[in-house]
Parts: sequence; structure tokens; C-alpha cells
Amino acid sequence: MRQQLPKGYVLKPYYNQSAFVGDSINSVIKTIYEGLFLAILVMIIFLRSWRASLAVMLTIPVTLGFTMLVIYLAGITINIMSLGAIAASIGLIIDDAIVIIEQIYRGHEEHPDKSRFAIVHDAIHDLFPAMIGSSLATIVIHFPFRLMSGLAGSFFRELSDTMQLTMITSFLVTWLLLPVLHLIIGYKQDLKPKVHEHKSPKHKLNWLTWTFKKPVIAIGFVLVLALSAWWSSGKLETGFLPNLDEGSIVLDYYSPPGTSIEETDRLCREMEKVIVADQNVETYSRRTGVRMAFRTVPLNFGDYSIQLKKDRKKTTEEVISTLRKNIQAKVSVLTISFGQRIADLLGDLMSTPQPIEIKIFGDDYQTLQQLAKNAQAIMEKVPGVTDIDNGLITAGPSIVFLPDQDKLNRYGISQVDFQIQLSAYTGGVPLGINAATATSPSPAQAAMTGGVQIGQLQDGELMRRILFCFTDFKDNDIDKLKNQLIFLPDGNTRPLSFFCEVKVIPGEIEQRREDLKSTIVLAARLDNRDLGSTITDIQNQFKEKLALPQGYRVAYGGAYAEQQQSFKELLFILSLAILFVFGVLLFLFKDWIVSVLIIFISVLGISGCILALYLTGIPLNVSSYTGIIMIVGIIAENAIFTVNQFRYNFKNTGNVEESINYAIALRIRPKLMTAIGAIMALMPLALGIGLGAQMQQPLAVAVIGGFIAGLPLLLLVLPSLMRLVYKNERNLQKK
Repeated sequence: MRQQLPKGYVLKPYYNQSAFVGDSINSVIKTIYEGLFLAILVMIIFLRSWRASLAVMLTIPVTLGFTMLVIYLAGITINIMSLGAIAASIGLIIDDAIVIIEQIYRGHEEHPDKSRFAIVHDAIHDLFPAMIGSSLATIVIHFPFRLMSGLAGSFFRELSDTMQLTMITSFLVTWLLLPVLHLIIGYKQDLKPKVHEHKSPKHKLNWLTWTFKKPVIAIGFVLVLALSAWWSSGKLETGFLPNLDEGSIVLDYYSPPGTSIEETDRLCREMEKVIVADQNVETYSRRTGVRMAFRTVPLNFGDYSIQLKKDRKKTTEEVISTLRKNIQAKVSVLTISFGQRIADLLGDLMSTPQPIEIKIFGDDYQTLQQLAKNAQAIMEKVPGVTDIDNGLITAGPSIVFLPDQDKLNRYGISQVDFQIQLSAYTGGVPLGINAATATSPSPAQAAMTGGVQIGQLQDGELMRRILFCFTDFKDNDIDKLKNQLIFLPDGNTRPLSFFCEVKVIPGEIEQRREDLKSTIVLAARLDNRDLGSTITDIQNQFKEKLALPQGYRVAYGGAYAEQQQSFKELLFILSLAILFVFGVLLFLFKDWIVSVLIIFISVLGISGCILALYLTGIPLNVSSYTGIIMIVGIIAENAIFTVNQFRYNFKNTGNVEESINYAIALRIRPKLMTAIGAIMALMPLALGIGLGAQMQQPLAVAVIGGFIAGLPLLLLVLPSLMRLVYKNERNLQKK
């Protein structure tokens, strides 16, 4: 293309979306590598064996490769959401591997003289039922995500599907490949034997098992955790989709109604001086009379696409704040509104690019206009609300022609003929279908054009519409229009002002209707504030200061409406996920009591998610809500192994207290390994470094918070409640 350009022209891209996608994908891949490294480091520290760690490490690329094949067969593409799902699943992939390798490794420690094949067989045999149940617990929670609708559903259904497939492939690879790898490279013959009587592990954890006899400690912890989460939830910021630092800005602008395109262009050139002066800006493009979506707008409307430098020292939001302040100071006559490119495109899919959309419905448009002005004044005083558009779109000045019907009748001119002749002076008129087709114009039309036929001409496969106009638009004015000639059927002429009165009226407010009601739509953007609390403040201010007449109402649309709809769906999905996990527990244990206990601590783990979001200042949005749903399955997965070990011990000893203590003593190392390993694997995502990671950051933070809260719930609360529930069976032998 550059070779075909005329001399002196340069072809230079100002926006390359493929670079954005590539950077996002690379950042997600980097988080996968970093998370794997940290998780494997944790495993080496706990197992103190590079052989076991190597066996686990080799299963991971096989799992990821198998996952890629499966998602390809499922029709899922490689994008930010699918790769982000894999990155968020790394901790769970390692979780499955850690459980198996720790069980095998402990078998070697306790029975060093036993055949390594027998050790692997016994470990797989003992864990298989629990592993089936635990894997199902993390898989079934994703089934209800198919019910999500709207824009959020388009994004997070794919994330959920990818995570679900990743869990399935992880289960298959872990059970089929990991034992083989252990036998080949993970086995070490010189492991020292360890005493394995039921009492010995318990004595190492007297400080923990002592708390099981004091249920008040567990109950106190539950109350503190639940109350802290309840208090935090009231102060938790809320949003819709995660905020991204895209490095690209969309600047919408418009000049006062009636402003010529030349004057609008002059104002834009002044604004461009401010844009170019910012050292964070790399390049920009401008449109006037049309916008980025290639939809036409009035000549005083337009937008900019601004690309920022990759090595900038400020975030996109900080650059926007600086540009807004400087542009308003230099070109105050322009109305401007800022956004980020992808966020704007997603907003267009909802209804409006602005996250805040407020609709006022009523019958009288004059009353609506006054209410819109009052609402704008109220919104201007709400912190965090900026770029307010009151919805009062004023059209340019209009010319009204009031014909004198008596004079038109006297000279034999119909209203249609008069309108056609008038159009020839204002906008132009076609007189025939095409130049080769003969038509029969009226006498007035024939007198006006001298018989010339103007219409459509065929140009290849296209029909070009030809307009006939007596005057150039740039030379037209009111006085000239009044003196233009109207042709009579007899060939005589009279000036336009002889047949009609010409008036100029100021611009009128464009009217809009929705749901059979007149409506005005106000829109605004956020400035360093979350969506939920901002809308709440606006609602409270409107209740106090915006007096609505009877029959008038306010509705909230845009991102807030999408958020509320998504939150209702996610609450329903959470309820179904809990029900599905409960079904898995009943299927596995066939015990209502223990199933209810596991569900109780799993739901209580949500408190850790809420606290983590509050402490890190990350809003509750669709991404973090997805993490909250995931944590229910994750905590249930870990609890299954503890209960499975307890039931196995109880069959052998018949003593509840001894069985619980021994189960906790045996499971504390794998629990710490899985929790810390998963947290380390999610940490790069939680830090939100890179565009791809930012999309999954709320999910990662929520899951990490759930893991942290899950440790005391699994190691303290669950055994204390089990001891309390089964106290009447303390000395019973197995049935």
C-alpha cells in the first residue's frame, strides 16, 4: 500500500487492535508461567523432594496441552477470557496433583519397605472415591453459568466453559499420568520410615486438636468472620466489568448547535494542541460529522481516537483527567466526554458508552426539559460524576416557509409543485428516475428546468442519485432565498417572498419516546469512583431534591442496569452451584449431616472473598462474583478429603475424637500445600500486571480470599462441628 501512495504521503497506523490483543495474551501467558513457578516452589519446600516436584511439574504441560486440544474441539478460541480461565485454574490443577503425590509420598514415608507399586496402588485406591467427588465439586459449579445472559454472559460463559474443561482434563491427566511419572522419576528408595500409629500425628498438633474440644472457639471465629464480611459488604465498591488500562482513549465532542463545520474544525485544532502537548500521547485521529462506529452525526459532532505510549508513566485514567482539565480550560465552548476504546465499544453494545444512564419519563416535554436541567445540577454535585450530558440535544436553527394558499391558487400552483420548486433552492430535487427515462413533469417543473430531466444515472452496478439545485449551499442565505424566483405555469415568475412568509426559528430540543412515553436520557461517566456507590448517591439525591410530578418517573439504564441484571443471575447461579455441590456430597457420603456441614463452611468461605475484595479496594463485579461462586466448590473439594479420612479412621477405631484428630493431622500438610500453592499460582493474576491479568484480577483476589478463610474453616471449624455433631457416637464401633 505504501508503494501506491502519491509522493509526500505516509501511511502510518494510529491504532492496532492486534497489538492490544497480543499484549493481553502475552501478559496472561506470563502470569501462567509465574504462577506455576511459585506453586512448584511451595511444593518443593513442603515435600523437600525435587523428584516429586518434577513429577508434578511434568504433568502440567501435558494438562495444558490436553486442555488446548479439548477447547479447540469445543469451538473455543484463544483469547483473554479462555487464557485467563486457564491461568485461574493453575492453582486447581496443582491442587489435584498435590493431593495424589502427597498421599503417595506419605505412603513411602510410613511404609518404606513396601513395594512402590503397592504404595501407588493403595494411594490411588484410597483416594479415588474422594477424588471423584472433589473433582465433581469443582466441575458442577460451572454448569449454571450457561444461564447467564447479556454482555456479561458473552464473556464469562466462555471463561466458565474453559475452566470446566480444564478441570476435567486435569483430573484425567493427574490420575492416569502422575502415578506413572512417580514410578519412573519420583520414587526414592532411601526414605526414612516414620511411626504411623494413630496417636503420633495427633501429638504434634496438640495446640490445634485442643481447640476441637472448645466449640466456642469455632463458633466465635464463625461469628467474627460472618460479621466482618457483613460489615465489609456494606462498604464494598461495586461495578459491572473489570476496569482495564487499555492505553487508548475515545474523546467525544460537540460544539454549540448551529456551529458551522469550519468553526468546529477551528475549535478542534485548538483542542489538538492540548492533546499533542501531552507527553503520554503517541498519536491520534479525528472525525467530524461522523463517529468511530461510522454512523453519521450533525456537523458539530465528532470524536477522537487517542493512542497512548506504551512506556508512559501515567495510567490511562490519569491521562484522561489531565486532558479533561486542560481542554476545558483552553476550549471551554466544546462539550467533551472521555472513555476508553474497548469500554466504549462494550457500552455501545449495551445502549450507551457512558456507564451512567438515567431516563426520565413523562408526558409533557417542556416539564421533562426542566427536570433534566434540575437533574444535571444535582448530578454535578455528586462526587465522582463527570462528563454529564443532560440529554437536551438542540438541533440547529430551522427555516420555516408559510405559503399563502390564496396566491398559490390564484396563479395555478399546487402545493406539491411549490414544494418541489422550493426544494430546488434548499436541498435539491431529482425529477426523473434516470436520464434515459422520459417523464411528464408538471408545467411548473418544466418551466423551472426548461425540460431538463435530472434523476439517477447507472454507474456500473451502482445507481448514482443526481440532485438538481439552483444555488450553492455555501452561497445561500435568507435574503437570497426570499428573492429566488418561483416559475408559474404560463412561464412568468414571481419572487419566493410573494407566495410565502419566511421565518427563522432557533434550534429546538430533539424529542425522544420510549415505552409509549416521552423521555429524556441523561448520561455521565465516572471519575475515580465505583458505579454502585455513585448510583446510590444519585438515587438518594434525586429522592431529596428532584420533585417529580405525578405520572413522571426515573429509570436507571446503561452499565448499572446490566450490573443489576447480571447480579440477579449470578445469585441464582450461586444458589444452583450450592445445590449441585450438595448433591455431589450426598452422592459421595450418603449422609445429610456431613453434607450440610461441608456446605455450611463452603458458603461461609464467601466471607473471605468479600473481606479480600474490601481490603484490596477491588469492586464486586461479574469477575469477582465468579470467583465467589468458584470458592464454594473449592472449599467443598478440600473438605471432602478430610471427611473421607475421618470416615476411614472411624471404621477402624470407632472413636470420633481420635478419628477427627488423626484426619486433621494427616490432611494438614496437603491442605497447606494446596492452599499456599494455589494462592501463589493466583498471585500474578491478583497483582493485575498486564491487560489480560486485569480482566481476571477480581476473580483471583476473591479466590485467594476464600482460600485464606478456608484454612481455619477446614482445620478448626469443620472438625469442631463434626465433633459436636457426632459426640454421641464417640465410643461406638463401626456398624
